[in-house]
Amino acid sequence: MLLITACLTHTAGAQVDVIVRLQEGAGLNTAMQGGPSTLAAARPGLADGVSAVQPLFSARSATHPLPDWTLRVYRLTVPDSALAQQVLARWSAAPEVAYAQYNHRYRLDAFAPSAAPDPHLDSLDHFAVIRVPEAWAVTDGRPEVRIGLVDTGVFLDHPDLASQLWIHPGEDLNGNGRFDPEDLNGIDDDGNGYVDDLRGYDFVDRTAAVEPGDYTDPDPDPSDDPAPGGGRGHGTIVAGVLAAARDNGVGGAGVAPGCRIVPLRAFGADGLAEDDDVAAAIVYAAQLGLDVLNLSFGDVYYSPLMHESIRYAVAQGTVVVASAGNVGGDRPHYPSDYPEVISTAWLNAEGTGIAGRGTYGVGIDLGAPGTAVYTTILPPAEAPASLYGRRSGSSMAAPMVAAAAALLKTIQPDLSPASVRSILTGTAADLDLPGWDHRTAAGRLDVAAAVQRVLPGRTELLAPAHEAGVSGGVVAIVGTALDAGFRSAQVFIAPEVPGEEPVWEPLGEVLERQVLADTLALWHTDDYAEGTYLLRLSTRLRSGRAVEARHRVFLDRTPPQVEVHLLDAGLIADAYGLVADVAVDDLASLRMEVTLGGQTYTAASDRRSRRLGAYWVDPTRRGGTARVRLVVTSAAGLTTDLERDVFIPPAAFHAGWMTRTPLDVPHGFLLPRATDFDRDGLLELTLNRYQDGWIGDTLATYE
Repeated sequence: MLLITACLTHTAGAQVDVIVRLQEGAGLNTAMQGGPSTLAAARPGLADGVSAVQPLFSARSATHPLPDWTLRVYRLTVPDSALAQQVLARWSAAPEVAYAQYNHRYRLDAFAPSAAPDPHLDSLDHFAVIRVPEAWAVTDGRPEVRIGLVDTGVFLDHPDLASQLWIHPGEDLNGNGRFDPEDLNGIDDDGNGYVDDLRGYDFVDRTAAVEPGDYTDPDPDPSDDPAPGGGRGHGTIVAGVLAAARDNGVGGAGVAPGCRIVPLRAFGADGLAEDDDVAAAIVYAAQLGLDVLNLSFGDVYYSPLMHESIRYAVAQGTVVVASAGNVGGDRPHYPSDYPEVISTAWLNAEGTGIAGRGTYGVGIDLGAPGTAVYTTILPPAEAPASLYGRRSGSSMAAPMVAAAAALLKTIQPDLSPASVRSILTGTAADLDLPGWDHRTAAGRLDVAAAVQRVLPGRTELLAPAHEAGVSGGVVAIVGTALDAGFRSAQVFIAPEVPGEEPVWEPLGEVLERQVLADTLALWHTDDYAEGTYLLRLSTRLRSGRAVEARHRVFLDRTPPQVEVHLLDAGLIADAYGLVADVAVDDLASLRMEVTLGGQTYTAASDRRSRRLGAYWVDPTRRGGTARVRLVVTSAAGLTTDLERDVFIPPAAFHAGWMTRTPLDVPHGFLLPRATDFDRDGLLELTLNRYQDGWIGDTLATYE
């Protein structure tokens, strides 16, 4: 016995058949047998859009007559699917018609589908680990669901990606849903401030480029820059994991092939980006109302600008997913450590634990396999026909989670970012220690379980903020614990010991009621020693699982202790100024106030750290003795001031008298200290070079 299952397909621009069966005794039977012209004379309204009429069954034998009903079944041919919808509606409403339907296409179970299979589908090892095929039984996405990709751009003509790019209807002049060169008319047709942003945008506008490539001019071409560099092709690699096309006869497929990608180029081919370009891309995505943003990048630096941009995007309903980093250990990593972001750790290929270089810690939400992932690539110059390859890193893991979020938004478009996070972490496959743990958080992404549990929920800590400081007293722990499967909630605290699993103790009682933006517990800080603490809100569900939120908080009762390594005049480009380098015992920020010639100037460090630097260029070029005040502020708001007088030389030379020698070191994973392997007294930089957007196996040393 052969079983058959329905699979309705309509191809834009192709003829579509509609099947109709007339009622018994319907007077239309004769007109139908005469074809479209006879039908038009008898019932002009019904004939509109019909190019051919053909009986479905023929009375071929007098000895084996067909049932009477078969002689009233006809196939109507319609030029395209849009007209077919109108024809189907008209014929379904006609009183002479028993039923009208599309001419469905079927396929045999266990046989190849009519669409061309992806030849490398069996290379997608991560599909089985995170259960993508089972999720596709529910949905593989919809074109209306858009995933923004803030990265190096995308190879727009890749055969597995060209059809997956979102086309901006406000810039699609002929409205055909495709990219056409004539759509680029040099006009901001939709009035959003971006000219010709038909399929994403290139936000890169560096004031100085360190190597050849597309670095200086924002434009409507978000192509992956083919120039050499440590980040070359990174966006194309990530795009394939997100939403490479399915059943198109080439390559493999993404986790959400039914969704569409919006390339937002903020990184150059060198693998670097500036805060303003990333922030511009995020705000642009939020204003477009994109459903999901993927951020496969990061560093140890906290950026207020990027954080504010992400908060804005999340407030607009955009789910933001980021990679947790590839340096190992549990140091802070941004943007993945911002509380509004779903942070994704790099798991091994089997998805059984953290990868060797995977970053973990308090900011992680869940993990996904990121080792040797088969995906689309930007062809290297030496192999222009090479379109696929395997890549590793948390950059591969994050798009799996972002794509899963897009599938959830496909099923329930109004899910909030907090609900998406709750669903993904609440359905993750548990790893390592039972429940949430320091290395794998909620566990491994399970796409199939997630799409079957589309329920609203929210678990978040609101105060103290992540990486905030407190100086004493009783601190209210404020947050939200809401879930359709809510059983209880509780706050825990633990001192942070880098690299070790936290030892938790309860902070307050178990809450058996749901809480919205209210006090969850009180922290009597006078009972605790100074140091770094982890706060943990755990919402227990009736299913036995838990959804958690964690913050790092600094308890600091004393002003920061500052050691000045350098505070002196220095030559900065072609002018003199001041350079400061200080070490601090707490996480802190630095502000430098310079008073010279009766005028006060201010410079500040660009991050919070225990090692801080700042510089200032003398705008007068006259020099003189400057009064310098360094203000170091801890996370708890406590300050230490230092003041010195520093003589600044006048700029008595001209830059044209000097020879500029450009020096350049490739992008890579840097050894944290300088070496002197050849013992010649000249220090070297040693790094693991980035190759094709990921860490290669070559060590390089530069003296």
